[in-house]
Parts: sequence; structure tokens; C-alpha cells
Amino acid sequence: MSERSERDPGNTPQKNPEPAKRATEGWNVTHVIDVALKLFVVEYSVSEENSPSVRTLEKVLIDNIDNVRRGLPKDYLPVGLFVSREDADRFVEKFNFILAREDQTAMRWQRLADILQNSLQEFLSDPDIRHEDENKTAEKLD
Repeated sequence: MSERSERDPGNTPQKNPEPAKRATEGWNVTHVIDVALKLFVVEYSVSEENSPSVRTLEKVLIDNIDNVRRGLPKDYLPVGLFVSREDADRFVEKFNFILAREDQTAMRWQRLADILQNSLQEFLSDPDIRHEDENKTAEKLD
């Protein structure tokens, strides 16, 4: 028996299932968006010294839309995205620890950006964190 006939006797398999079929398989767009909105964003204020913030993506987007509606500039910039609040808080704690060791009076924006980038790379390269995040993501998508 050929591979084609085992999968779908007499019909060519579809590469893109109908939208209704995808929705019943648990991977619909609304579900994925709902999961994404629950991610945690680490933001950093460029006007307030050493001022990171952690909020859900949903809260960030709601606040940004409200700021546009009122014509207000955005003070906080997103610098990291995390699956759990605990991971976001751990990153902020590590970032603040690194900043505390730096000479704040001589700190330039380029140095701050380098610290952010290096901190994120270190955090994301930790195999324990990556494994935990994969599990948390899978749980949220179920």
C-alpha cells in the first residue's frame, strides 16, 4: 500500500486544513493571541534612572493605545519578553544587580544598551531557563 493511500485513500492530502478544522484542533488564532497577551514584557524607562517595569503584553498594549488616544509620549521601552512573571522578575533582579556594580555617573546609553543585551543573552542561554520556558509555553498553548 502506498503512503498516499494510507493517509487519504483516493484524495490528495491538504497542506493547509480548512480554518474550521484548524480551530477544532486547538491551534486557532484567537487561542494563540490569548496566550501571547499573557506574556510578560520587561520595559525600561529612558527618562527615569534605573527604572525597569514588568507588565503583561496585554497591559502594555492597552496602555499604549490609551496613550495614543490622549496624545501622550511613551516613556518605557520594551526590552525583553518572558513566558512567566517569575522569569521576568529574575531577569530584572539580575539586570539591577549588574547596574548596581556600574559607575552610574559615567553610564552612557550605549553602555546601558550593552548591559541589557548581554543580560538577555546570558539569561536566554541558561539551559535550565530555556527548558522551563519551553514547558511553560507548552502548558499555556494546551
